Amino acid sequence: MLASEVPLQLYRNKAEAVRPADDRTETIDGGAVDLLKIYKPLDVHCLGLAVIERKHRASWRWGLGPRTTLTFRLEDQQDVVLRLAFDSPFAGQTIQVRHNRALVATLTPGKAPAEVVIHGVGHNVLHLDYSHWDKPPKLFPNDSRPVAARFSRLALASADGGPLRFPTDSTVAFPYVGSPIENELLARREYAEGKTVLRSLPPVVTLGLTTRCNFQIPCVICDINTRPEEADSSIEAVTIEKAAPLISTAKRLLLHCGGEAMMSKYFDKVIELTSPETTVQFNTHGMLLTPKRADRLLAKGSAIVSFSLDAATPEIYRIMRPSGHFETLLDNIKYYTSKLKELGRPQSHTRINMTVCETNVKDVAAFIDLAHELGVDDVVFSHLNEGLEHVVETVDGGIWDYTKECQFADPERHDDLVLNAWQRAQRIGMPMVFVGPPFLGSRAGALKSIAAQMAAVPFHDRDEETWRSAHHKRYHPDLMPCFTPWQETVVQPTGDIRMCCFHDESKFTIGNIVQNDFLRLWNAEEMVTARRAFFGHGVAPRCHANPCQRCRH
Repeated sequence: MLASEVPLQLYRNKAEAVRPADDRTETIDGGAVDLLKIYKPLDVHCLGLAVIERKHRASWRWGLGPRTTLTFRLEDQQDVVLRLAFDSPFAGQTIQVRHNRALVATLTPGKAPAEVVIHGVGHNVLHLDYSHWDKPPKLFPNDSRPVAARFSRLALASADGGPLRFPTDSTVAFPYVGSPIENELLARREYAEGKTVLRSLPPVVTLGLTTRCNFQIPCVICDINTRPEEADSSIEAVTIEKAAPLISTAKRLLLHCGGEAMMSKYFDKVIELTSPETTVQFNTHGMLLTPKRADRLLAKGSAIVSFSLDAATPEIYRIMRPSGHFETLLDNIKYYTSKLKELGRPQSHTRINMTVCETNVKDVAAFIDLAHELGVDDVVFSHLNEGLEHVVETVDGGIWDYTKECQFADPERHDDLVLNAWQRAQRIGMPMVFVGPPFLGSRAGALKSIAAQMAAVPFHDRDEETWRSAHHKRYHPDLMPCFTPWQETVVQPTGDIRMCCFHDESKFTIGNIVQNDFLRLWNAEEMVTARRAFFGHGVAPRCHANPCQRCRH
């Protein structure tokens, strides 16, 4: 049993002890730091705390033995309240709370939150010393963490109800808010000069509008088939407001988050916030891109739109995307591409994409012909991602098994069909991209040169020619340096910020844009340290755990 399963196992009769107010709506005293809401707050350095875990409406966080440490600075003297509630799988567990080495409290598990008042000074170190934690012989042998106590409340607040007075001298001014071209030029110049504290905003912003989809019956390949409804989220007005400077300054705005971006009630609002110099990029199932919404999108500026079809025929489309309507989708795409040609938008781009599996592989060559008929600019193929295992019943009464769909019964036939599609694309001049290895059979080695011509790194334009820095050490001789920490930020629907879309959200969140000003997040110690690591070593430690397609290639 994993320690993260304890709330459902050892504490089944203590559910109320692990059900704080919904952390998506509760607001605590202004300026307080709630460590069950913010994984890594800017103003409090945390050691010995595991990631935030959630189950339904319950949130908790494990303290790790032998000690949890909270370090922070205050501008001047201020009384600070440490609020905490915890339980533990270890009988007799106690926590000794020490402030700057002085013992201030000894606590035992309880349902009611405890409050410990400390007299804060300039530099403050809080130690939570555990009497027991999981060590050999382990109580939880399948969990390597030295878990000690599970916190259902852990926060720092001012004793007088006002804000905690943290120093603010780490901020810098951003000179080109709302000017994407000037801002991007500054970003490239700072990268070239070896800067790690930046005055430029990220030229590329990935903004997650929603993880939800309006399709009542999920597409067979989608992970919505496996994740609980409460795991989904949608962006709110306050997050849009906080992200507005990023949106208006982005040279490229990617609306990717695993859901249908056009379903968000804020989709049109976000488009309105963009600059005419901004290129908006998103994937869509296309059913919501009606002529009226297409006209609204086209009136604003440039866009790169990728339509997810997963089929070239109505029969296969009905299996893969049972809630969609094939003919309506084709009409929507044709309208959009025809209007693009009328307007003459060279920066705009359209494509159709297919996730290839056992069910639809026979459609790959016809997909090239369909792309030509629709008037799109290119075609993108990929295989199913690893990790999912769901099985669903299709609308025609069949069974679609994710694992079996990944394992092509006849790899040689698969390769023949992909090669046929490539040859057809070459004949009609349709660019074709395959993300990941396109060939799976015995001839994969012989077809390596063709595979290289299909290769692409998702979400990365070929910017290497304009992003160059003599300060950046190469991670590998065959790889151009990755400049993502200077170029890009990712904003989840919840407001959580990540450096890269490939980084695990549960582990590598920098902070929250609703609870912290982005100006401080962008130049937080964690971001500056990562940029230094990229310059010195070619990559940051977090990238070893979550290598992107750039490094995998």
